[in-house]
Amino acid sequence: MGKRMDTKKLSEKTAKISTYRPEGSKRTYSNHVEVAISPQDISLKFCDVMPPSKENIDRLIKNEKSGEVELKVPVLTEIVLSYKVAKALIEVLKKQLDKVEEKESKI
Repeated sequence: MGKRMDTKKLSEKTAKISTYRPEGSKRTYSNHVEVAISPQDISLKFCDVMPPSKENIDRLIKNEKSGEVELKVPVLTEIVLSYKVAKALIEVLKKQLDKVEEKESKI
């Protein structure tokens, strides 16, 4: 382990943040995201949309006026981001997607 810094010294420097997944924590798969924006932040609601089955046909709701069928899908994870973090996320995702697309075009 590295040396611990006191709070005053840490606030004077930029610390590198490194992530880890604690034992027992889970990953969440999502194939649908709903975005909501408020004056203070951005909310991302992640879902795994699967077709209704006999067991969960009650998730289908028909709108009597429009005739549209709505599929109720539970939110698995909701993440709320400040605008600063959201902008940084957009930049990082764009860079990573560009790398993937560049590799794919070479195949």
